Amino acid sequence: MEKTQVTFCSHTYSIDFKTQLSATDYGNFLANEPSPLSTATIADKATEILVDQFNFLRSNSVEPLSKFLEYITYVMINYMFLR
Repeated sequence: MEKTQVTFCSHTYSIDFKTQLSATDYGNFLANEPSPLSTATIADKATEILVDQFNFLRSNSVEPLSKFLEYITYVMINYMFLR
């Protein structure tokens, strides 16, 4: 599958996007990224945050949640290999 990279056409839109995200739990995860932002950059950084949060949840959970999250991890890894 070919990965297409799209760049936001407006510098103002990139700044607005970063500002809107800063008010959420995602905070300033795009603050150090140069404008204009590309969709690939946003996807990569959002995935990085999601993985960090998932790993935190998994490492701080107890049975039966920890077992379920371990299972989900293997499902995601197998899905990535099949893509």
